[in-house]
Amino acid sequence: MPKKWIKLWVAESLRGTIRFDLTSEERGVWFDLLAMAADGRHDGFIAPNNEHGYPDSWIAATLNISLKLLKRVITMCEETNRIERTPLGLHIINWSKYQSEYLRQKPYRDKKSQAEKEDKTLNEYLAELRPAYTDLDLDAELVKFNLYWSEGNRQLKRPKLAFLNWLKKARDFAGDGSDIVKPSDYQQGMTPL
Repeated sequence: MPKKWIKLWVAESLRGTIRFDLTSEERGVWFDLLAMAADGRHDGFIAPNNEHGYPDSWIAATLNISLKLLKRVITMCEETNRIERTPLGLHIINWSKYQSEYLRQKPYRDKKSQAEKEDKTLNEYLAELRPAYTDLDLDAELVKFNLYWSEGNRQLKRPKLAFLNWLKKARDFAGDGSDIVKPSDYQQGMTPL
């Protein structure tokens, strides 16, 4: 999947081996190849699809450089284990190193997406429950439920079932109140829990 940005290591770019292995012109091509690998469908590959890579002539034309310069950079990068040719196209060998920040943030983006899906599912579930629990304020019960389960290290394996049980107990509490111990009961000889 194409990315909007790539990470460049400052110290390695300024003082690393790439500074000594490649001329400034060749480094420019290297950074362009990194950008192309980020723009592709598969992480670290310069390829249009799953079957084959782009021809060198197409890459050179896209980067607006000579084919001779591109081939020289690819050869040098192959010799220094930066790039490898595969049947799927050019592959940046240490792609995860170059994209560590993007990959580090990916779970948070995925979690946000999952939370949005869960909110929709929760709203649909509440809509299904409302007709059966007209005697309760479902929104208020949901707030109490979330507050209870968010304290400490409690985790729910089946939140919908737990909420349904919560509503049944809330209905019992809201009933006639005969199962609730009142302070006045202590005076009649009841032992406190």
